[in-house]
Amino acid sequence: MSRGTTLAAVASLVLAGFLSSACPGTKACTAGTVMVTVSFDATTSAADAIDVYASVDGASPTMTTLTHAAGVKEGSIEIYFPNGGGYPTGRRLDVTLVARNGTATLGTSILALPAGCGTVAISLAGAGGPGTGGTTGAAGTTGSAGRGGTTGSAGTTGSAGRGGTTGTAGTTGGAGRGGTTGSAGTTGSAGTGATGTGGCAVCVTGQTCTNNLCTGVNCTAGATVAPVSPLITDFSDAVPDPASAGDYRFGGTGPSRVHGGTARFQNPASPRGAFTLSNNALTFTASVSAPGATGSQDQYPYNGFSLYTDGPACLDASAYSRVSFIVTGNLGACTLQFAFSYAEDVAPASDPQRGTCTTAASCFSSQYAITTSTTSVAFTDTPTVLGAPLSTPDKAKLTGVNFELISTASTGCSGSVTVTNVRLQ
Repeated sequence: MSRGTTLAAVASLVLAGFLSSACPGTKACTAGTVMVTVSFDATTSAADAIDVYASVDGASPTMTTLTHAAGVKEGSIEIYFPNGGGYPTGRRLDVTLVARNGTATLGTSILALPAGCGTVAISLAGAGGPGTGGTTGAAGTTGSAGRGGTTGSAGTTGSAGRGGTTGTAGTTGGAGRGGTTGSAGTTGSAGTGATGTGGCAVCVTGQTCTNNLCTGVNCTAGATVAPVSPLITDFSDAVPDPASAGDYRFGGTGPSRVHGGTARFQNPASPRGAFTLSNNALTFTASVSAPGATGSQDQYPYNGFSLYTDGPACLDASAYSRVSFIVTGNLGACTLQFAFSYAEDVAPASDPQRGTCTTAASCFSSQYAITTSTTSVAFTDTPTVLGAPLSTPDKAKLTGVNFELISTASTGCSGSVTVTNVRLQ
């Protein structure tokens, strides 16, 4: 289960042949977008995938993975802002690029675009170091509003103007922020990230942003991504979710952790459960109603929560055999169940970009009875309750995992469960 995050959309990675001229330059952007031109060195040009993280004003970034043809040394990423206002003037866009070959990281580049910027060039260097923010800055002539670099280092003599004055020549021109035509300095400063507002989640190659949703290529069309780490979450970086009171986001702002959050669910007669976060562990406390009338939505009462991973792609866990966790708590008269969440048993109404179950009245994942002594559940374990329409978990199309309290008593039950260190094994 997941909600669409709201941020600008990376619509496509258009990969061209390597431009052998001395100054390939920054590609022009179209109205309402930011164009990032990417150069690869000898190490990062071997990548077969580029992970893109983007955020506005230092909030938690959204992420997608773009395909890269090995050997190609230049390309571009266009970032859309679908609400018609173009680049959010006066606010900062942070972009992090990670070049990967399989699960191996070849290089990382981080940049922060200044307010009002529409185009920028970045070099994606190997060995995981920070990327450069442009070439050596040239001295400006009489400048119009500059499309300057990402905070380049200042030249020894001249610095670029801020308001359209004539730049003084320098050996390594400073980066312009609205001044003359000076390009960015030799080493761009690292950007910071957090959650942006407005627009789409970061979309995969071929998608467009329509009504704040990425449309086109997503998990419903077969898009999957391998986890950047076996760890789903240990809650060490969990923070309150600003978009859903009482829930949490996990994964931080960097590219090395799985990003996602919590979501709660229950039958109509049960009150919503509550979370507390302490000592890198998440505690869920809830009451479950007594069973209702046969055929009603309360016939089989439950109260639980999901640890979902961000879309629009599904998580491909084909390389793993199980999910492990540490679970403690006081279950009272309740029993505890675990479930894998996967695309085939998720309704589109719950997850429009990943859910493919079309029989909404009977879309639910297979469930496994566990206790506070259980340490893992294998994808091949026999379920206690068979899911529908697919009873065998599809580990190549995971969207998260669920824990839920179940009532079998005629009077209902109350209990709490504490979870941490949830990981793929």
